[in-house]
Parts: sequence; structure tokens; C-alpha cells
Amino acid sequence: MKVLKTRNPYYESMKTGKRKFTGRAGDSAGIKNYWDMNTNEKILIQLVDDNDNAIKDENFEAETRRIIKYSSGSQCIEDACKDLGIENLLPGVSSIEEAVKIYNNFPGYEERIKKHGFVVIEIK
Repeated sequence: MKVLKTRNPYYESMKTGKRKFTGRAGDSAGIKNYWDMNTNEKILIQLVDDNDNAIKDENFEAETRRIIKYSSGSQCIEDACKDLGIENLLPGVSSIEEAVKIYNNFPGYEERIKKHGFVVIEIK
């Protein structure tokens, strides 16, 4: 079973079902993991701290409903927000500019998205 690590507040919004999609930047080693995901695949959503350490007993199983792949380029996040709705990707975020800023603040995301693309996973 594949593991998707996430931090709060994103973990809680996924656990409660408020956040329907999660976006992931690709990289030369890890993108295949996301690009090879299938619909109806069981995954584990794991809460992690700021150092990517798993928080004990804070995880839940989910299932992928859809895998949406955006090829490389600087417009990937904007396209995903327009296609899927900002609120579905990042609940509480009201503008595409803010969504782009949030994703680009994750270490290495801006560069990896431009080079390797952006994968959006719809969970149920």
C-alpha cells in the first residue's frame, strides 16, 4: 500500500472529507510512484511533523478515485485549480495565486513541478 505523507491542516481536511484532492510535485525518483497510481487503489494517508516524521496512530486508509496528471511547466498548479476548484485542493484558500504560493512553499516543489509535473490524487 502506498503512503501519502501530509501535514496539518491538510491531514484533518482529508480525514474529514473536506479536501477531496491532494496535489504532489514530481521528482526524478518519486514521480513514478504517483504517476503509476491507479484508480480504486488503497492508500494510507499519514500525518507527519515538520521533519517528515510519522505521528504515531495518526493515519487512515483511503482509496483513490481518480489520478489527474499535469505535465511539466509553471502552469500546472493554476490548471489544476481551474479544473478542480481551489476549495477542493486547498480548503479555505480563495485565490489561485494563494494556492500557487502554498504549493511553492513546500521545499523543492516549484522547481520539481516545472521540471517533472504535478499529480493530483482524488481520494474517497
